[in-house]
Amino acid sequence: MSTEISRQEFIKSIAPTSRVCLVGSTRYLADFIKWNAELTKVGSIVLSISCVLHDKDANEFMADRLDDVHKRKIDISHCVLVMDPLPDVYTGKSTASELEYAESRQKEVFRLSKWGVHEVNLEDELRRQLCITPKMRFDRGK
Repeated sequence: MSTEISRQEFIKSIAPTSRVCLVGSTRYLADFIKWNAELTKVGSIVLSISCVLHDKDANEFMADRLDDVHKRKIDISHCVLVMDPLPDVYTGKSTASELEYAESRQKEVFRLSKWGVHEVNLEDELRRQLCITPKMRFDRGK
């Protein structure tokens, strides 16, 4: 059941007392990082992706296992936040399956696209999260 409330209302009234499961395509990895941090800071227990399979790593067995694990995270969450920063751009089959699953379990579903939130620059976000200044480099010894 998709719920229509503002971003501020979500952060103020729902997130601080909730277990929130983040779902969506890993192409929006920057949003996963940003929202994991933002929700954790307001007191949410955040359930999110734990690893990203690259094409060379992907096999059907592992993809199915990760989908199953993520559905179990949905089971123990109070609500789901969809990492879809732009409306009607991309919803993959795994995300669609997770949303169908969440709705079958009567989980409230909130969507970034309803809030007009766009993804952040991943490198800038990682620097901020790790307290790395722009002069510092990610690669050691160079």
